[in-house]
Amino acid sequence: MKRLRFTQLFVVLMAALAIIIVACGGNEKKNPSVTATEQVATAADQAIAINGGSTQASILAQIAFERWAENNGEPYRDVRFDVEANDGFFAHVRTTAWFRPGMDASWEERDALIECRKVGQQWQCDQRFNFSLSSGERSRRTNATATAETQAAATAAVQATGTAVVVHATATAIASLPLPERLVAATGSEFVFVPAGEFVMGSPDGEGGNEEHPQHTVSLDEYWIGKTEVTNAQYARCVEAGVCAEPKNNRWNDSTFAQHPVTNVSWHNAVAYASWLTEQSGVVVRLPTEAEWEKAACGTDGRTYPWGNTDPNDRLLNYNSNVSSTTPVGSYPAGASPYGALDMAGNIWEWTADWYDASYYQRSLARNPTGPESGEYRVLRGGSYGNLRYHVRCTYRIGYYPDGFSDYGFRLLSPDS
Repeated sequence: MKRLRFTQLFVVLMAALAIIIVACGGNEKKNPSVTATEQVATAADQAIAINGGSTQASILAQIAFERWAENNGEPYRDVRFDVEANDGFFAHVRTTAWFRPGMDASWEERDALIECRKVGQQWQCDQRFNFSLSSGERSRRTNATATAETQAAATAAVQATGTAVVVHATATAIASLPLPERLVAATGSEFVFVPAGEFVMGSPDGEGGNEEHPQHTVSLDEYWIGKTEVTNAQYARCVEAGVCAEPKNNRWNDSTFAQHPVTNVSWHNAVAYASWLTEQSGVVVRLPTEAEWEKAACGTDGRTYPWGNTDPNDRLLNYNSNVSSTTPVGSYPAGASPYGALDMAGNIWEWTADWYDASYYQRSLARNPTGPESGEYRVLRGGSYGNLRYHVRCTYRIGYYPDGFSDYGFRLLSPDS
């Protein structure tokens, strides 16, 4: 709940001080029964009353929102209530939340301003929430449009001059954009933000294999991670530039599978792609560490799967040979992780930056671990379309030769802020 702003308290106390000065220093008739101390106490009581009103207004706004949300029916998350004004009798409360209007729609931030008023000793709040896109959401959409226009201009310039540019926009054009838009312009993919902080890595006693133990607390810096895996179309640009090796399949340059995740690439291929994008765009991207991948997949609440603890089903992910092949990235929005990352369970295995060691958790660093210094295998996470529910848990981990390839792909991470 939002506490009384310092400026509100300052204004009230200054008003009290002015009253005291007039009462003590002027020639007007004074009330000898009201002392300066009592006047200060009265002003403080008024400040406390306003503060209490802000708290009550926030609580009532929350209750009103929950009732409204039950009838609205849209999924929502990350709700907050901010008291923007309160004079002790009327208060304005801004409610901000993220909504998803449909199965194929992205989350969008909206806000609504409601009025609360004091009736007797109680506060009452308007029950109507007229949500509209927040200023932040409108700004993000404006920036996204500008990014698309920049990309289109860069593409047109390439076609006109015949210059071989293999990223969506030039480094100069990208540098002027906010980070989320820079990442889109550089990679062609959306990224989601994972805040700094601790999470519990690994499986609790009695669950998972020995390689998932002991469960331990890890602290990570903030970062941005790809909302989806790198696609065939995105990886193909690096192949066309003569930098990346062709995937070991015949689908990577088939337009039918352009939006499917690239597969049959080695760990070295994935690293080469990230390095090439960084050089071309000026935006630092790389493979996530194993710890960064796990936090992005399951958050901080100890859930079993990215979407929670509900058993997997074919509405949440591509697994158990239900489809018997890859699906286009982002096909399962209901299976999103707490941060909005998609396909972190099933579809394809994903390379991470770390060497694999089944006993590494016994000696892992507590802050920003990067895995063993050397090894024979690299870590793979997430499971694929052919795996069972045991293998698509957030904590499941395996290793494979870094020059090997199968249903292996990857997503990118940016440590930039």
